[in-house]
Amino acid sequence: MCVSTTIAAVREALTRLEQSPRASNTATYVTLLKQCGGARALCEGQRIHRLLSAAAIDTTLFLGNSLVQMYGACGSLDDARTAFDRLAHPNAFSWNILILAYAQNGQIPLARDAFDRMPARTSVTWNTLLTAYARAGHMPESELLFKNMPERGIVTWNSIVEAYAHNGLVSNATTAFDKMPFHDAISGTTMMTAYAQTGHVVEAKELFLRMPEKTSVSWNFMILVLANHKELARAKTLFDAMPERTAYSWNIMIQGYVDNSRFQSALAAFERMPQRSTASWNTVLAGLVAAGHLREAERVFEATPHRDLHAHNTMVSAYCKAGALHRARELFDETQNRNGVTWNTLLSGYATAGDMARTRSVFDKVPHRNFVCWNALLQAYVQNGQLSTAKATFDVSPCRDVASWNAMMQGFAEEGQLQDAELLFQRMPKRDVVSATALVVAYARHGHITQARALFDGLPVRDTIAWNAMIAAYTQAGLALDALNLFKVMDLEAVPLDHASLSSALDACATLAALREGKLIHSSILHSELFHSNTIVATSLITMYARCARLCEAKRAFDGLTKRDVPCWNTMVAAYSQNGLFQESLEIFRTMEVEGHKPQSASFICILTSCSHGGLLTEALWYFTALQLVEDHGVVPTVDHYICIIDLLARIGWLHQAEELLNTMPFEPDSVAWMALLGGCKGQNDVQTGARVAKHVFQLQPRTPALYVLLSNTHASNAVEDEEIP
Repeated sequence: MCVSTTIAAVREALTRLEQSPRASNTATYVTLLKQCGGARALCEGQRIHRLLSAAAIDTTLFLGNSLVQMYGACGSLDDARTAFDRLAHPNAFSWNILILAYAQNGQIPLARDAFDRMPARTSVTWNTLLTAYARAGHMPESELLFKNMPERGIVTWNSIVEAYAHNGLVSNATTAFDKMPFHDAISGTTMMTAYAQTGHVVEAKELFLRMPEKTSVSWNFMILVLANHKELARAKTLFDAMPERTAYSWNIMIQGYVDNSRFQSALAAFERMPQRSTASWNTVLAGLVAAGHLREAERVFEATPHRDLHAHNTMVSAYCKAGALHRARELFDETQNRNGVTWNTLLSGYATAGDMARTRSVFDKVPHRNFVCWNALLQAYVQNGQLSTAKATFDVSPCRDVASWNAMMQGFAEEGQLQDAELLFQRMPKRDVVSATALVVAYARHGHITQARALFDGLPVRDTIAWNAMIAAYTQAGLALDALNLFKVMDLEAVPLDHASLSSALDACATLAALREGKLIHSSILHSELFHSNTIVATSLITMYARCARLCEAKRAFDGLTKRDVPCWNTMVAAYSQNGLFQESLEIFRTMEVEGHKPQSASFICILTSCSHGGLLTEALWYFTALQLVEDHGVVPTVDHYICIIDLLARIGWLHQAEELLNTMPFEPDSVAWMALLGGCKGQNDVQTGARVAKHVFQLQPRTPALYVLLSNTHASNAVEDEEIP
């Protein structure tokens, strides 16, 4: 049962009890208090407490202990202590739940004080405090407690092993495990957890194989570890060898397939499952949604026998991401017991679509607005350019966290209001690396590279995203050498690299034609998934080799990819073209189509550019005609496609035809189109046409230096007087 459903049920029961309190018994009250603790429903728990006080039964041991437990679970420690103090004769369980309440809420000194005052401690008491110290990172205190314990049972030994594991002390955990007088299934699973959490997967597998007693928990945990480390074949072998598979075992395998994008395998396992739980249906549903298979997700959702709130939320989110907001709203209206996730999902869906009227309408109807809700509305106003409304919302929001400040600051930055962004940054009560990174990006975007670097250097903590932002800032500003040098520093400081880091560094190498540095980066990621499965990195690598005129290496990198999307093919087409191998670029384009990849708009720009530079008129006109057959390719011709043909016609001397196409194309000619024609005039030494074309460029972009260079070259080649350009 979800939290919102639990709270609704408790409220309904409370209403009945308040109307006739004598119609209840102790067991009913205890059950309701446990439900309040599990749902952290403090207000409802306090209502029950008032009923118990009115009946003068709140100090009985059973109900009093339940009150302490409920308040501890809700984080209301003062109320927990008050309920404890009202007990006439607290027993060991009373003391233990008070100590646990303090420990679970991070109040270790208070837990220790209660421990010291407890008249007769049990093994549970010692283990509770030992674990509390370990969770807080105080291992010396945990070890001292372990040493001073009057008796050490199997639970205590398991607790100290888990304590070492929690703090990453795997060698200490191993020593403690080896000293245990005997091991049970929990001991083995605890030690396996220690190995797995610290990356010692081989040791975890070896221990599992040595375990004399294996429970379903042990089997499931080992399968989970293997799946999490992408060893799906071994996970499947272990799964098949299980003496008894539970629904949870099947769910682990299905989730493993989903997490590794093996959706067909996930569906096959799901189909073979003897008994499917709600979690099984939800796992498959979430996997299909994550893969973008909306229709299949709809079929699974409709077939789910018991659709819970999680399933509804998943589908509402899927419809929002697909832009099917009408369907999202229909399902939202059908959803019972909506929670914050349901409301925030629909709110964000409308906001992303720019429908501010419906965004605001949904926001106004949210029953309990939290940080996520306010931030979604704020972000919506920022993304849709309504900065003044965003600021007004920010000012009245009762729930402002770091994300709220960051959203507002990014809004100012994107609108170029750097001074307002800086002032907001200075006013932030608590900043994180995201805040500073946003300002770094804002400085760089508006050309303030020096200020961006100064802020970057002053960051107390710099994560991968911050480094990437500064490297990208240098690259975008044309400072490729600075970008590459900063990447080297990032690598030396052992900052984790991601696809953005590597792509920016390789782009810098391409700009500088820095083959040696590019090869070093390539060798460092050769066996990494960042290269084989990330097409962004692969595309940058191919571009780097092409710019360095190393087409063999570019083709080798391309052929070595396990996944090649259309942008990768486009990059390879451009690589051959840039190096004068125009027929090879045509062959790559044809191979892309043969292998079933549908050319995109950018694909046609690449191939038309190649034809233009190679003077391949027949091929260019064929592709240009094919492009206009929307039913074949689904690509609508843009001005860039027309410019490629204009450039080709001008290059081969067909200036009249090029100008005619320029004047009749279904777009208003821009300066780029006129410059393409002007370039042809220079190549054909046609001064008169060049001067006339130049007037159009001058009207559109009078400060274009290339205009004057082209005109000067045209006139010089004909040794005639410059014609004045008004």
